[in-house]
Amino acid sequence: MHCLAPHFLLFLPLSSASRHALPHTPPAPLLLPSHPAQAQAQARAGPLRLPSARSPSRAAAPVSDDDEDEEDDEEIDIRDDADVDEEYDDDDDEELDEESGGEEEEEEEGDDGVEELEEEEGGREGTAARRRRSEEYKSQRVGKLVAEVREFGEDIIDYNELAGIYDFPIDKFQRLAIQAFLRGSSVVVSAPTSSGKTLIAEAAAVATVARGRRLFYTTPLKALSNQKFRDFRNTFGDHNVGLLTGDSAINKDAQILIMTTEILRNMLYQSVGMAASEGRLFQVDVIVLDEVHYLSDISRGTVWEETVIYCPKEVQLICLSATVANPDELAGWIGQIHGKTELVTSHKRPVPLTWHFSKKFALVPLLDGKGKKMNRKLRMSHFQNLSSPKSEFYYVKGKRKLRTTKNEQGNRSPLDISKQVQLSKHELTNMRRSQVPLIRDTLSQLWENDMLPAIWFIFSRRGCDAAVEYLEDCRLLHDCEASEVELELKRFRMQYPDAIRESAVKGLLRGVAAHHAGCLPLWKSFIEELFQRGLVKVVFATETLAAGINMPARTSVISSLSKRIDAGRQLLTPNELFQMAGRAGRRGIDTVGHSVLVQTTYEGPEECCDVIFAGLEPLVSQFTASYGMVLNLLAGSKVTHNQKESDDIKVKRSGRTLEEARKLVEQSFGNYVGSNVMVAAKEELERIQSEIQYLSSEITDESIDRKCREELSEEDYAEISLLQKKLKYKDKDSVQHTIPAVFIGSLSSFADQKIVSLVENDSPVAGKQKVDNEGQQYYPSYYVALSSDNSWYLFTEKWIKAVYKTGLPAVPSAEGGPLPRETLKQLLLREDMMWDKIAKSEYGSLLCMDGSLDTWSWSLNVPVLNSLSEDDEVERFSQEHQDAVECHKQQRKKVSQLKKTIRSTKGFKEFQKIIDMRNFTKEKIERLEARSRRLTRRIRQIEPTGWKEFLQISKVIQEARALDINTQVIYPLGETAAAIRGENELWLAMVLRNKVLLDLKPSQLAAICGSLVSEGIKLRPWKNSSYVYEPSSVVTGVINYLEEQRNSLVDLQEKHSVKIPCEIDAQFAGMVEAWASGLTWREIMMDSAMDDGDLARLLRRTIDLLAQIPKLPDIDPVLQKNAQIACNIMDRVPISELAG
Repeated sequence: MHCLAPHFLLFLPLSSASRHALPHTPPAPLLLPSHPAQAQAQARAGPLRLPSARSPSRAAAPVSDDDEDEEDDEEIDIRDDADVDEEYDDDDDEELDEESGGEEEEEEEGDDGVEELEEEEGGREGTAARRRRSEEYKSQRVGKLVAEVREFGEDIIDYNELAGIYDFPIDKFQRLAIQAFLRGSSVVVSAPTSSGKTLIAEAAAVATVARGRRLFYTTPLKALSNQKFRDFRNTFGDHNVGLLTGDSAINKDAQILIMTTEILRNMLYQSVGMAASEGRLFQVDVIVLDEVHYLSDISRGTVWEETVIYCPKEVQLICLSATVANPDELAGWIGQIHGKTELVTSHKRPVPLTWHFSKKFALVPLLDGKGKKMNRKLRMSHFQNLSSPKSEFYYVKGKRKLRTTKNEQGNRSPLDISKQVQLSKHELTNMRRSQVPLIRDTLSQLWENDMLPAIWFIFSRRGCDAAVEYLEDCRLLHDCEASEVELELKRFRMQYPDAIRESAVKGLLRGVAAHHAGCLPLWKSFIEELFQRGLVKVVFATETLAAGINMPARTSVISSLSKRIDAGRQLLTPNELFQMAGRAGRRGIDTVGHSVLVQTTYEGPEECCDVIFAGLEPLVSQFTASYGMVLNLLAGSKVTHNQKESDDIKVKRSGRTLEEARKLVEQSFGNYVGSNVMVAAKEELERIQSEIQYLSSEITDESIDRKCREELSEEDYAEISLLQKKLKYKDKDSVQHTIPAVFIGSLSSFADQKIVSLVENDSPVAGKQKVDNEGQQYYPSYYVALSSDNSWYLFTEKWIKAVYKTGLPAVPSAEGGPLPRETLKQLLLREDMMWDKIAKSEYGSLLCMDGSLDTWSWSLNVPVLNSLSEDDEVERFSQEHQDAVECHKQQRKKVSQLKKTIRSTKGFKEFQKIIDMRNFTKEKIERLEARSRRLTRRIRQIEPTGWKEFLQISKVIQEARALDINTQVIYPLGETAAAIRGENELWLAMVLRNKVLLDLKPSQLAAICGSLVSEGIKLRPWKNSSYVYEPSSVVTGVINYLEEQRNSLVDLQEKHSVKIPCEIDAQFAGMVEAWASGLTWREIMMDSAMDDGDLARLLRRTIDLLAQIPKLPDIDPVLQKNAQIACNIMDRVPISELAG
């Protein structure tokens, strides 16, 4: 057998027991009557209807995140309001004559309209007044409680005292969280958006301030930090609240200090190497981590994990999260690495949320009455029935009705509605397109059902701006409201003339506005204020608005269930959808919140329900190592240190060994979840194996015999038992099946150990000496073949019945490519190596494994037996084999007769039940074994996260001479990199320590810093780089020089498989240089290719980096001075964070 050719065809024996919106032109402007009586009368008279307009317009296209304009083919005047009337109107039976009824009712109810409108306006003003009174009451109660604690001691602080500062009852989950905090535990709170989680942090702040201690409040966004800063100052007074940003600080020694999570993480870096006596971080007692579900954010999630890991254990943590699938795992992780932690969850919204679906002619409930499945009226079959060409419509008082003939009514069954022809993809797209509503259509539906104000999510800036432009002719404000907006605009223009977004003013005066990253922060704050005051009825926003800004509305509209990304379209996750929908429903104002999903060409109600019912996604660890992390964890003594430092300080700042750092890094949330998964998987695997063992014992011959004795009478048992004994025949009287297979090669020809090791422990086989008939010692050889049924076989010579000198061609399929045998070897090595042993003997086992889709086409080319020529046969079947075949035929006849006899016996039914149960048990065992194999594979895949990247980065740091990881001695480059904040701290430190920067002017230095932080900043898609300022030749020369250094660092990172971005881009350096040179905002934005918000964000990043330079260790004083000058020049209106 050792002389087998590479392409021999083998026949392997197998045991018989083994396995085998059409767009439309816009209607006329939606105009609200200027007289209050007319407005209310029209609202009471009936739904507001928009007359059609035939004039084409560019703004007529539905606005979506695709930024595509589509022309309208025709205007459809049919309006199907049946569903809307049924679900939303109280007076379904009253129908108004469109020509006269409306006017008559307006005259009759004019006075009532005036009164009700006055009540509405009074209600809005009353709500604002109540809110002001509530804030004043809370502030007074806080001051009183603080004074009482100072007089009587902190023992008086309890839940009742904290609850007493509010003039409304506290929810159960809020009470439980506050009580857990007062017990000294850390707390994890998971509750829906807008449910009142901030109240828990506020109560904790009251208790902390009353005790004379400190609390840090962290948020994921600077805008949120600014908002919390204003809110907390209203409650606790200006002197008790501070704000810490990257480049400035307000009252940084206050008892309540608000900052972003990144700033807190960097503060913890400074103390992570200190001795225990210095462990109390700035004497802080409580840290609030708001929006802690950001832990799953791909780019920033590691910051939250590091904060929890490095936080001193004596500090209480309050973690506030939106509803997620695994809050118990988050609380368990914090409890394990930080200390006692209690979990408080709530799935109840204080304002219930109702789901709706907007089509072109109707706004209907998305879900059924129980909220468990899709509304049947939205099913495609229902829509097909209504839109059938055989249906004839007639009109009664403006309502569309379906007319059917008498014969049709008599013969029609309820099932006929759903028996629709299966639509092709093209037909389905066309049908959906015909139902896509314009923005005006959906807005009209919201207006008619009193569902404004609304936040309308569109996933592109251009889409938001186009929507505002499209609705500029629609009036959503009454005269008094419009006058108030105009007055506020004048005030804003006087204070911040450069921050006015002129293109949005007209829409704002009509009650609509856009809110996205392309707007200046000052302008966005202005829009938020007007919206909260009820002076903006619709805000078109990108999904960033859902990230925690306190801007609730009565309704949230999600324009599309998917958004465009570089790779195509991406469906929203359930978490993203619920985060946006959660903005609906204002506590204390609305009794119900509305979330409206809109029909699009890509998604209908079915896809919407799929996402809603898919279930929330769990928090997933995004823990990754960085240069700052490695340097701060490993850094010990310095090469050069300040002579003023005492030896005591130097001793305290002792670096960690790699083993100590590993223990810290492996405390990540991912490792905690992974270890829990591994433990759970091992427990389940053990349970499955025990169950398999038990079930296997239930299907043995002895067990079946025992059950037969119990269930059958003695006579029946004796009869069936006798027949069963006759039915059994010995293996030597039977014949084994043969299967054709292409020989691939000997097992020893595979270099991969995972396949070679398969037979190492096959006790009677490989590695064991055998003795043949002549007393010669030999070792059985294993071979590999691919069969015609797309299965892999592993076998010895024992199992070969015939060999043919034919098979696959011994030439590559492509010139210069591998031979077929080598290709199949590579395909085999990709498999999971889940082999089944289907037979064994003293001369080796026969193993089998399913092939993959990649090998399926190869298996089809394995020749069948009857197509082979005897001339190609190398080894023929023996006479004994032929005799066995004939014997087998005779045995099969006897078996068939005996089975018929058994079926005719009296006790066969009971016996068959036992056999059926055995077969069912066998199938269950097979399923359990499959599950066991999957669990085994999953356990092998789980490995600690973060540490591999940590080691890779440490090697780069070692070679870059930033830190000696063996002695923990940190070099000046490492000192600078450890103290800096940025995406690639080592690269920033290399640039800032370069002497070439010393000769630059402050504006030129700012341009260089801007080129380092411009990642993600982009031009408007319809303009090009000719609309941005070009950098000076000096700046361009320095960037080109630094580019060479960047390339060397990139090569070093690639050498050690480190994938941290290392950027420098001159595209926007000229814009930064122009601003730092003193150009006004109006001058720099004239015909600019950048959005206001993008340029402001770039300038803020540049200021943040410049502000760090004076504080960095071992930086030239000249550079520090220039950086401070540039920072002071750039930090001015309209981009100053502290403006307003």
